[in-house]
This record gives sequence, structure tokens and C-alpha cells, in this order.
Amino acid sequence: MPMQDHVAWNAMIAGYVHVCRSREALRVFDEMMSAGAFVGEATVVSVLTACAQMGPFGPWKVGALWRWPWRCSRAWAKGICTLGQVCGPTMNGMALECLELFNRMEIPGIHPNGFTLVAVLRGCSMAGLVDEGQECFDPMKDKHGVDPWLEHYGCVVDLYGQAG
Repeated sequence: MPMQDHVAWNAMIAGYVHVCRSREALRVFDEMMSAGAFVGEATVVSVLTACAQMGPFGPWKVGALWRWPWRCSRAWAKGICTLGQVCGPTMNGMALECLELFNRMEIPGIHPNGFTLVAVLRGCSMAGLVDEGQECFDPMKDKHGVDPWLEHYGCVVDLYGQAG
């Protein structure tokens, strides 16, 4: 690429993801990291989608993606929602990855929004993680300032239903 800015890198990664060439997308992501380019929300969404497309070989890249100190709640929310909703929470064991990201979001000043909590609860429900789901649901109002929506309650009902 003649101009190696984050926009060009993101376009290449997203293009590979769009045509289901996940390995190439992740290879370009590695090159992007080596070049020291800015990694933003667009990068996060594309890389998480590539990981989901790869089946059981993709989740290892997710951990590398989240080693940086993200200070933007939107980036965290997009990552969690991508894992929890777009990719399907049970696909490739992504429910646990979703929970891991949610737990790492515990940075001062970064709080989940209602959509993020729906994604986490949905992931817990699909994976049968009753205790983890309850731990996410119980402090919603007091800890995160989010009044439960009908969707949150639906996830909790489904969580208990899945667990019998």
C-alpha cells in the first residue's frame, strides 16, 4: 500500500472478511500491528468477525486484540456485541470470550450500555452459564446505572429455561 494509514488497513481487513477470507484478514491485521497503525472500532469489528468465521481456530486472535488499554466504551461495546450477537454466542465458544471481554471492561470510567448487557446475557444463556449470567444481571442498575429492559429479563428467563 502506498499510504499505510489505519483507513487503508481497515479497508483491506474488512474486504477480506467480506469475501470470507479470514486467514488473509488476520494476516493483514498482524501486519497492521507490526506497522504500529491505529486500531479502532472498525478494526475490532472486522477482526472479531474474521475470528468467528474461522471456527475453532479463530478465538486465539481475540485475546491478542484485547491486550491494549481500551478507554472507549463504544469499542468495548462493539467488541462484546459482535461476539455476543453478530457472530452468535455459542459459535466457536464465543460466549466465554464475550464474558472475558465484559470482565476486562471493568476499567474506571468505562461502563457497559444496555446493548452490551443484552449481548453478555444472551451469550450466558446460550452457553448455559447461569451463575455468570446472574452475576451480570444483578448489578445492572446499581453498578452500571442501566435499568433492565424487557430484553434483559427475556435473556434471564431464557437463561434459567436453558438450565432446566
